[in-house]
Amino acid sequence: KLLFCGSSGAGKTTAVSVLGDVPAMSTELWPGALGGRVTRASTVAQDYAYMDLGSNERIHLYGTPGAHQFKFMGDLLKVGAFGVVVLIDNRQQDSLVELERMLEQYSELLAENRLVIGITHMDKALQPRIDHYQQWLFTYCLNKAVIPAVFDVDARSAKDLKVLIQALFFGSNPVAVSS
Repeated sequence: KLLFCGSSGAGKTTAVSVLGDVPAMSTELWPGALGGRVTRASTVAQDYAYMDLGSNERIHLYGTPGAHQFKFMGDLLKVGAFGVVVLIDNRQQDSLVELERMLEQYSELLAENRLVIGITHMDKALQPRIDHYQQWLFTYCLNKAVIPAVFDVDARSAKDLKVLIQALFFGSNPVAVSS
């Protein structure tokens, strides 16, 4: 079980759809359907697909809602998860605040080096840069066992997403933080 979590609009639904070997089950809802202002669809429960690895092995892919009012879905879905891919939309002014919120919500997976970060939409918002995220993570993780890997990714690119998954699976040698 692999979770894709992060900010609204970061590409979680797209990532699950791109990587899945079957069409993704999605629970997206257009705000206008409930009388709200129509901007873009938003996941209200979960996205689901799976990716066959061969030899009767399969990764179950779950996308969590990005909206804060659906945080409980991420808490439910993280039970039994091997790892989590955090996707952050670089266009958001509060992208580092959102990243911190995700690291706190998934702190046990971070502590076990089962968390990797992908920054999306960097082609549309050049700041903060990847090195800024890395510096921020170094400071944030100063008293933690590991510093998660962070990548510039396009959620529409299976190649980019597979790099994130490889970093997660092959991250068996965590970077130790000395005190």
